Amino acid sequence: MINALQSTTDILAAPLYETLSQDLINLINQTYGTGCPDCSGHGVCDYRDLYLSESCVCDDGWVSSNCNLGKPDADLYESLTLQMLDKISTAGLHLTVDSNWSVDYLQTILNLVNTTYTTDSIIQKTMGIIFNIVNGDFNARKPGDVFDHNKMTIVARVLDKCMSYIFEKDCYLQQGFSQNVYNQAKQMLSELGVLQLYGLDADSGDQILESDNFYILSSRVSADKLTQKQTSLPNLPKIILSGDTSSASQQAVDIQAVYWKNNLMQCPKVQKENNTAPLVSFSLVNPDSLTNSAIAKLVSATILYPTSSGSAITCSSGCSQKEAVYSGGQYYQQCYCESIENLGLESQFLQVFTNSNLYKLVKFDALKNYDYLHSWPFWLLVSDFAWLVLSMIVIKIDPFPKLEFKNPIDPITKRRLIPPSLRSIRLTASFWKLLGQSLLVITLFINILID
Repeated sequence: MINALQSTTDILAAPLYETLSQDLINLINQTYGTGCPDCSGHGVCDYRDLYLSESCVCDDGWVSSNCNLGKPDADLYESLTLQMLDKISTAGLHLTVDSNWSVDYLQTILNLVNTTYTTDSIIQKTMGIIFNIVNGDFNARKPGDVFDHNKMTIVARVLDKCMSYIFEKDCYLQQGFSQNVYNQAKQMLSELGVLQLYGLDADSGDQILESDNFYILSSRVSADKLTQKQTSLPNLPKIILSGDTSSASQQAVDIQAVYWKNNLMQCPKVQKENNTAPLVSFSLVNPDSLTNSAIAKLVSATILYPTSSGSAITCSSGCSQKEAVYSGGQYYQQCYCESIENLGLESQFLQVFTNSNLYKLVKFDALKNYDYLHSWPFWLLVSDFAWLVLSMIVIKIDPFPKLEFKNPIDPITKRRLIPPSLRSIRLTASFWKLLGQSLLVITLFINILID
C-alpha cells in the first residue's frame, strides 16, 4: 500500500497516511502488554538508579518499553515507519494556515512516534523532518504569513516525544546522537515561540503551545507594561518582573518562556539530590526575532515556585533564595534573579551539556578513588597480567634448548628416516630441559584459555 501511495498526490495521500499510521498504532496496541513487574511475561524489572524507578529489561527476541513486541514485528514496524517518513520528508510541509495537507502529514508523524516502541533511526528521521519544517518556515517568514496554532502544537508534541525518548535512554546526554537531538530541540523551541507571535500586535495576549512535558508561552508586551505582567500557568511557577522600563516605553518586547511540566533537562536522581526547582526558561527578545532585547538589562525577576510547607528548593544559577510566602492557600518558594540572562533556553541547554561532561569526570573520579587493594577482581586481574608478562619474557628469552628427535640418516637420500612406530622414538634430555619445555607448554595453554 505504501508503494502505491508514493505516486499519489499529497492532497489525497496525506489523509491516507494518517489512517495507515493509526492502523499501525492499533497493531501495536493489540499486543499491548504490561510494564513492571510482569513486563508482559517477556522480561524482568530492573531498578535504574539514575531514574529512581524500575523499567523492563526484555528477553532476547522481545522489544518495547513493555517487552510486548516480538523482534520480527518490531523490524516490520520500523521498516514501514521509515518508508512513510521518507515519503513525508519530500512533501514540502509548512506551518502556515494555507498549507492544506500539512496537518494530516504532521498528525501521521505524531502517531508514528507516540507508541511504546520506537528506534534511533525513527527518531533521527523524525527530528530531521520537523527541524526542516520549523527552521525553514522561521527563515522564510515574511509579512502577511499567518502560522497555524494547531500545526505548531502537533510539531511541539512530536518534539516532546523525541526528547522523551532520548531522556529515557540517556538523561546525561553521553551519546553524540542524544546531544544532536537536544541541540535541534533547543533551536525548535525558540523558533516555535517566535512563529506563534509572528505579526501580532503588542498586548494581544499570551500564545501557548502545550505538549505532555512542556508549554511554550509567548507574549508581546509594551515595554511600559512589562513590569505589570505576571507570567504563570496552572500549578507551575509564576514569574514577576521588576525594574524601570520607562526609557523604552514606546517599544514592544517579546516574552519567550518554556514551562517544563516534567524536567527533561536533568536526571531524576540529580533533581532529587539537588532539590532542583521546577524548570522554567524565560527570556526577553526583540519582536519576531531571537535577538535578546536591550530591555532585558533593565529588569529583574522573582520566580514563585508552588511547594508544600517546609520543603526547600535550589534556585537556578544566578538567582538567590528568598523567604517563602503563603498566598491564596498555596506556599511559594521565592527565587530572586537580579539578571534574567541565565534563565534563557541557551543558558539552560548549555548547563545540560556541561553536566554531561561533568558526569564523565565523575565516573573517572569514582575509578580514581576506588578501593582496589581490597577488591578480589582487581588482584585477579593483576595476577593474570603478571602471568602474561612472565610468559612473554620466557618465550622471548627462550632459556631452554629445544628438544630434538635425531633419527638415523638414510645413506642414499641423505635424509633422516621416519621411525616405523612411536615405540621406535627415543627421547633423551636432561631433567631441567624437560621441566622448562613443560612449563612453556603449560603457560601457552593457560594463556589460550584466558584469552
